[in-house]
Amino acid sequence: MASVWKHPKSQYWYARFTDADGVQRNRSTKLTKEKEALRLAMEWEDGYRRELTQAQVLKVMSEINERFNGNTLNSQSARDYLTKWATSKKSETSDTTHAKYKKVAAEFVTWLGDNADRPLFRVTTQDITAWRDHAVSKTTAATALTKLKILKTAFKQAHREGVLLDDPAVKVKPPSSRGTVRRRGFSEEEIQSLISHADETWHGIILTGLYTGQRLRDICLLKWSDFDFAKNMVTVFASKTQRHISIPIATPLASWLKPRKKAAGHLFPDHADIAANRMGTGQVSAQFGELMEKAGVIEARPKTKHSRGIGRSGKRQVSDVSFHSLRHTATSMMKEAGVPEAVVMEIIGHESKAVSRVYTHIGEDTKAQALAKLPDITTRKPPRAAEPKSDTTAE
Repeated sequence: MASVWKHPKSQYWYARFTDADGVQRNRSTKLTKEKEALRLAMEWEDGYRRELTQAQVLKVMSEINERFNGNTLNSQSARDYLTKWATSKKSETSDTTHAKYKKVAAEFVTWLGDNADRPLFRVTTQDITAWRDHAVSKTTAATALTKLKILKTAFKQAHREGVLLDDPAVKVKPPSSRGTVRRRGFSEEEIQSLISHADETWHGIILTGLYTGQRLRDICLLKWSDFDFAKNMVTVFASKTQRHISIPIATPLASWLKPRKKAAGHLFPDHADIAANRMGTGQVSAQFGELMEKAGVIEARPKTKHSRGIGRSGKRQVSDVSFHSLRHTATSMMKEAGVPEAVVMEIIGHESKAVSRVYTHIGEDTKAQALAKLPDITTRKPPRAAEPKSDTTAE
């Protein structure tokens, strides 16, 4: 039978009751009057024994609290809580990460429809699972997993703050990776074809990506002041990990940079203007996609979803190569040249067990020696210009 007890260091009464599984539970009632607390304890026990849903239990709690204290318990709507949660992350995360948090929160609220204005505790595990499946139908499993992790963070915080008694997201499994496209690196021939079809700006961006292993947005935002040609070093700010990475300038990259050296400004000013907008990276990525088509690296695809016959809301097609593949290529080339994994990861900027900046220091000379082992793509004989592949066949 339910009972109440009081901890000597707390002003509140604690409920002791048995749940539907026969497990004895102790929980603070957040009430200071014994009779009110006992009634709540009895309601809890009765609710568990009748296997009430979380929404029903909280409804009972709210009604009891309103009856005795004149106010309802914290019952923020899903829309209000998730919007405030995403906003609160601005001071805790990078601009890029914060933008992702806001986007995921907004997407989930939109997906909930009218239910977004109901209390947060009414969101169920089934709701979140259905949203996960919806996300998978619109994008890749990897992207859907990232979105799910972000949403789980929000519900975990709501549970920790006492807004929720139980976390409905904790039981949601990650999406299956079956049928996902496995990313790969570029071959030397593909890189040479890309360079031969690129204008001067993309020529430089590709070389910088290959010989530093950095991400597209971070490369587009590079300034001439980030380069120290006297020490033959470049410092890249990795926006994803929020750290500065010092990388020796490989000889092929230096040969391209020095004749174009300027006193100030961005290396690639037009692309920097686009990438400065957090959502602009997609536009630059699309340009690189067009270059890959032109170079015959990927099949030419119709420009609109309607022309592919999948409709506006259809799932986007994913290629096995992108600008990010240059990171894979740089990593593979260094490993094939016998460069230790810890050195490779330090240059690329990966956080991994192979690199611990507490116990391991990778010297600049070591990194320079590693990059010197990379082949000079610029001196290789470029392949014959390839006709762009097409996904259409003749009648």
